[in-house]
Amino acid sequence: MKQKTVGVTGATGNIGKFLVRELLSQGYRVRILTRQDNYRMSQTQVFKGDIGDTEKVRKFIEGCAIVFHLAVYQNIFDNSPERFFRVNVGATEELMKLMVNKNTRLVLVSTAAIFKDRGDESVMEDSERIEEDGNNWYEQSKLKQYRSWMACKKKINSVVVYPTIVIDSAQFYRVTLGRGMAEVVKRWCGGAIPGGIMLSIGDQNRTVNFVEVRDVARGLILAAEKGQCGEDYILGGFNIEARDYRERAYMMTGLKKPLNWLVSMAYSCLKPFGQMGGKLNFIKNIEAASRKNMKFKIEKSRTQLGYKPEWAINPIFDRM
Repeated sequence: MKQKTVGVTGATGNIGKFLVRELLSQGYRVRILTRQDNYRMSQTQVFKGDIGDTEKVRKFIEGCAIVFHLAVYQNIFDNSPERFFRVNVGATEELMKLMVNKNTRLVLVSTAAIFKDRGDESVMEDSERIEEDGNNWYEQSKLKQYRSWMACKKKINSVVVYPTIVIDSAQFYRVTLGRGMAEVVKRWCGGAIPGGIMLSIGDQNRTVNFVEVRDVARGLILAAEKGQCGEDYILGGFNIEARDYRERAYMMTGLKKPLNWLVSMAYSCLKPFGQMGGKLNFIKNIEAASRKNMKFKIEKSRTQLGYKPEWAINPIFDRM
């Protein structure tokens, strides 16, 4: 069987680097679009260029059987919508135009954040999306991206996937008191513990869904191979209460006393500044996220794709 050539945008990101490795392990020929001058990865073909450069993208996708579109802009400290919509919407729309009437399959990676909170009920692919009037520019641009896909999905061979909150299980091995208390605090608040800040404030009874990054990588390939044209799929893992996740994370890092009181106190001091808008608008977005339930159901992915996350039965903490 002839080896398929696939293209990956956003290959240097958290999910992208694992996707590239998984594709190579499954025998695909992989090409990558990147702005990085020094990007090197064995067995890959590197195209130097920006996702917003239509001619570079045209050359990049030529000859690809599948294109995985993971390139995204999501800087929470950027209060201007311009770059969010230019990268997440404008570049995606141009990519879709290039794929009209082509056999190349597009796997568009969206986010579970565009779904409305359903409380105790599970979110599924046909659940309502968020409103189009928020000022979380990442979510709003990804919502617009989804709407653009809906408008042209009948013209292109495509599927959309929604990863939930993505975990790299290896990070938990590295975040321990053996590296010092300062390092633990830094990693807890800086993202090495996924959701570290938001799960230390807000409603501790709310449900959140985490998925291991390697499961997401395999799920993306399943969506490319088995997904029905014009359909969308949630790639989730396990649902867990915020309090339960937080306490398990504390145990993994070796903390005797929870950090949530410290995070909550610091957040309380910053919260009033969030009402001022401007560059501190991200504080208001963190508060909104800290109240949101993220309970998801993955039956459609299971039945149509054969998606079976290895980390779905027990959280990663129980498997170490």
